Amino acid sequence: RHSSARYIVGALQWGGFEYEHRDCTEPPPERLLERERHYDVVLLSDYPARRLGTDGDAAIARLVRDEGVGLVMLGGWASFTGLDGQYRNTSVADLLPVRMSARDDRRNAPTGLVLWPASSHPVIDGLSFRRPPVIAGYNQLTPRAGATVVLNAFELRCRGRSHTPVMSLGAMHPMLVTGKGGAGHTVAFASDLAPHWCGGIVDWGRSRVQTSGIEVGEIYLDFIRRMVTFAATGAATLDSRR
Repeated sequence: RHSSARYIVGALQWGGFEYEHRDCTEPPPERLLERERHYDVVLLSDYPARRLGTDGDAAIARLVRDEGVGLVMLGGWASFTGLDGQYRNTSVADLLPVRMSARDDRRNAPTGLVLWPASSHPVIDGLSFRRPPVIAGYNQLTPRAGATVVLNAFELRCRGRSHTPVMSLGAMHPMLVTGKGGAGHTVAFASDLAPHWCGGIVDWGRSRVQTSGIEVGEIYLDFIRRMVTFAATGAATLDSRR
């Protein structure tokens, strides 16, 4: 309740999911290592690869590849090739729809990056981008061949010598990418969904919702619900909760 995980937990509760949460200091659940399918989705958010271990890495890969379990990885310092992530060259990395950098892939964006649709996709179809969210950092990733880039992020640039700056959009970076890892649907979101990298995405939406001790925007919650539901089902359409 007092860690940044409360943002994801709150979204899962709001979305009506049953979930099992493991802190980043804890080993993976024993049920994950069994041969039976106990989960529909494995969501990794700032959970170091070393904590998962060789057995956990292999178990997730088997579940996704052979059993059709969905896989989601969210960005952060302990995700992808972040400072504490180090997922490159793991079995989990081989299934994700992105390629990871060989070195530390964290990129801070103090001026912000604007999220914008790259293609029609059930995770974002129907969500409003009239007031697009701005994030403050991400993991630098490369989409794999055949993967779908759903959201891009554009850098914000300022120029001008007067007291009124001229704003423009700069470089583009893939932010939400989906694909298939064997039988399972896979999702990579290059930024975090909790402070500090999340920036304004937690406030995405005009209506405010209180859940699990946090107050966030309703589109933020629906975005997470859709991401997890797509990983679980690969559904062509996902009805909005709003």
